[in-house]
Amino acid sequence: MAGVVYTNGKVALTLDLVFGLSVYSDQGWVPWSELDEADRDMIRKLLDWDISCPEDWRKKIYSR
Repeated sequence: MAGVVYTNGKVALTLDLVFGLSVYSDQGWVPWSELDEADRDMIRKLLDWDISCPEDWRKKIYSR
């Protein structure tokens, strides 16, 4: 992991140097690109447009 971690108490995100945006799950860090649409929707709901999340990460998460 790149060491840059964002959390709002409901979801944890990081920007990995190899895999890009990744989400923490019960299986460890999972790249955003490997999540199915149902998982991505759940992350969007948990994040809830939190403006303290880095803007470029929010753009990637909320783009469809």
